[in-house]
Amino acid sequence: MAGHSVLLEELAFAADSYFIDDQLCVLFNREVLEADHAVTELERHCAQQVERIRQRKDYIRDLRKVRGFRAANGVLYMRQIVDEEEDKLDQLNMMLVDARRALQRRRRYVTMVYLQ
Repeated sequence: MAGHSVLLEELAFAADSYFIDDQLCVLFNREVLEADHAVTELERHCAQQVERIRQRKDYIRDLRKVRGFRAANGVLYMRQIVDEEEDKLDQLNMMLVDARRALQRRRRYVTMVYLQ
């Protein structure tokens, strides 16, 4: 077959068909699975980040109960770390929103492929 690439051959094998419609279904279903996996991973990272922030805030709360210069410095340093971690969480949440949008688009593509 002239013009067929190894990738299209692999799709044909995965689809068990040489019809482009079947191959496109396989391709876009893969895209949906990959996008869904990305969303799941980002959700996991966000949850871990929330837990890290919670734990550090607990340290700050406990350190505030201790008197002394070192404890006060510990609170200041931990507060800076929490601020950085909260910025990171904001970035992760923005990435999660983008990943969810990408997943929605890929699901729409699958629907369009099936409806053609």
